[in-house]
Amino acid sequence: MEDRSFIQNGEVTKDLELLLLGKTGNGKSATGNSLLLCKAFKAGASASSLTSEVTFEYAQYKDRAMKVVDAPGVGDTRGTSEEALHMVAEKLADAITANPQGYHAFLLVLRYGVRFTEEDVNAITMLKRIFGASFVKKFCVLILTCGDIFEQDYQDTGTSFQDWCNEQTGCFATIRDECDNRVLLFNNYERDPRKKERQLDELIAVVDKILLRGRRYTDHYFEKARQSRERFLVESKVPIIEEKTLKETRLIIQEMNAICALQPEEQISRLNNLLPRVVQLAEEISTQDKGTGALDKMKETVDSLRTTVNTEIKICERVLKEREQMAREREELRQERELDAMKLQAMEERERRAHEAHADEMRLTQEKLKVAEARYQAERQRLEAQARNSSRGSGCSIL
Repeated sequence: MEDRSFIQNGEVTKDLELLLLGKTGNGKSATGNSLLLCKAFKAGASASSLTSEVTFEYAQYKDRAMKVVDAPGVGDTRGTSEEALHMVAEKLADAITANPQGYHAFLLVLRYGVRFTEEDVNAITMLKRIFGASFVKKFCVLILTCGDIFEQDYQDTGTSFQDWCNEQTGCFATIRDECDNRVLLFNNYERDPRKKERQLDELIAVVDKILLRGRRYTDHYFEKARQSRERFLVESKVPIIEEKTLKETRLIIQEMNAICALQPEEQISRLNNLLPRVVQLAEEISTQDKGTGALDKMKETVDSLRTTVNTEIKICERVLKEREQMAREREELRQERELDAMKLQAMEERERRAHEAHADEMRLTQEKLKVAEARYQAERQRLEAQARNSSRGSGCSIL
């Protein structure tokens, strides 16, 4: 018998730990039953997931001990509620916890006969966000169920499944190439034991090629994908956060428009009351972002709003300062004018007093002139009288 032992973390192992992943309705649980060659998982043709919790089962196949873990189905992420996305992420995290040593391979279950759509791409994208961008390339095997339908479709043409895979284009070809053509066809309704074992042998051979690389997907890889996983979970809340942010931003802008019509003194008071709302909004977004960068656009919007509020406060403070400066200058000018008026009044008073003093001096001089005139007239009259008297006396002597 061929030896299928492999070195894992320095130890030889023949064990196989496999994790089933896939969109709800693709036959994931039925594939698990095909791997274990028994009905270990509840499977059925239902559009809703029959697997709501992480379940697992063991089986011995030839010389290999197998552990198959069935994770809850993944739906179309675009229409999934935030709570459902968180639940899926938590359940898939539980799947990692359920197998501490890690998985040798992820079996990504798709459905043959159903067009590979954007929904499938979204589901795989979500898985990448949870497990890491490289998990498909390094650890995934694509399992296409409904192999019985494929056989019916191509039984007369001789087209092999590998030929069919190679002919595919579009989204399926992308994921096929990404997982290095590790694609297998499963018929979960096969009754022939030999065929059932043959498809299981094919899977083990593919998984063994992964094992030759000497690694398995452990919680180390899961931890490395933490930031991507957290960003994905944050992005699932973006519509709700955007709605709340836009609402609060709009209310703040309306409040600012009303504040602009007020006087600067009241503007500062109202703006200072408004600023904590903007700061709180920014802090909430930062907390919800968890450093993932998913809310960067909203952070930029709120940061811009906070800058605007701070700028308006500074403008109002500058206007008030300028007004106070102008008021001081007006007061100084008024005081200077009052002082100038007082000086002018004092000068006018001095001029008035000088004029009055001059007038008094003029009156005194006039009075003195009048006295002098009177004395002059009196002295003149006296001299005239004396002259007359002298004339009369001289005449008498001559006679």
